[in-house]
Amino acid sequence: MSSRRKIMTIVARKELKDFFRDPRALLLSLGLPLILFPLLFWVLNENPQGSAGSHQNFRIAVKPPAELPLQIRESSQLTLTNLHENALEWRYSHDALITADKETGRLRIYYDNTDALSMGAYSFLKKTLSEKQDQPPRETGISENTGVTGMPLYPPAEAAGTALLGLILPFMFFIFAITCPLAGAADLSSGEKERGSLEPLLSTAASRSGIILGKLAAGTFTGLCSVGAYFLGCYLSFLITPEIVGQGEIRFSPDAQQVVILILLIIILTLLFTAVEITAGFITRSVREAQLLAMPLLTIGMGAVYTAQNTDLTGKAWFYSHIPLVNLALAVRETALNRLIPADIIWAVVWNLVYLFLMIILAVSMFQKEFSFVKTSKTGRLLARSHKRRYSI
Repeated sequence: MSSRRKIMTIVARKELKDFFRDPRALLLSLGLPLILFPLLFWVLNENPQGSAGSHQNFRIAVKPPAELPLQIRESSQLTLTNLHENALEWRYSHDALITADKETGRLRIYYDNTDALSMGAYSFLKKTLSEKQDQPPRETGISENTGVTGMPLYPPAEAAGTALLGLILPFMFFIFAITCPLAGAADLSSGEKERGSLEPLLSTAASRSGIILGKLAAGTFTGLCSVGAYFLGCYLSFLITPEIVGQGEIRFSPDAQQVVILILLIIILTLLFTAVEITAGFITRSVREAQLLAMPLLTIGMGAVYTAQNTDLTGKAWFYSHIPLVNLALAVRETALNRLIPADIIWAVVWNLVYLFLMIILAVSMFQKEFSFVKTSKTGRLLARSHKRRYSI
């Protein structure tokens, strides 16, 4: 018993010494979590769009024949634009919409109660309009019996659910798409190198591209199964303990179009990261080293999500749709918030399919360089003949 305990102590000391001797393992396992997750919670608690006081300019659409008071027309924090299109189109380019009731003359302020910036615009307008009560009617240009009515786009419970989805889904998509296929991808590439099982596979007549595509299909399937299990677990947790997302009433109500687009985006994202992890696994020496890639990939993915979460959807520049990974995070956020912009979704899908194609080409090229001896050497040809029947594909 004492000898067993002594052996256990020696082996444990040896493995710990090997672990702490590797600076990459220390950095990726201990350093990055201390940076990554504080940043994650900071973004979740930070108001990404600012408040009415901190934002210096709001874009306000005005639908004639609304007559605006002097405070609104001369405010330096408001950019007013006449809107003659469908009233629902304003939220893709403006923060709020002002209309007037034809019968009573009351001003109506439409705002998106899932967006912090839009709610900030409504609060600023409401505060500015309330100041007219302290001034004579001739100075404000609006009669005393005229009031203002706030018109949120969603019921409170639905707005809370939509806002929560827009906040957490981009993070969940990237975290799950990176971590779920990692174990399988590492085993499919670096794991087969360790076991020595690639040489018999390469001794068959199978093409390198066929092998890579088969591994990609298997890794993506297992990764998507794990992603689905994670989302199902999250949903079951919400059903069992709904107060986990807050004490107020909350309702998730995505329509069929949103669900289909979100499923398409998570499939593309999982495909892309599976291809990256398989490709990187061929240049690593062990499964453990391949699995350490999770932290750098998570850091890159979280950087893309942070950028997307802090981007104003109503005034973003055109090039955001062409930044790798950021475009996909923006597409997830816009879809979750039910602010579908077809061009953004199409560009995100097209660009990430291009990245996937380039990654497959890189994987095939690296695979051929790493195991070219099986094809060219005499030993490889002999191995091919000896294993032709046993390992035929």
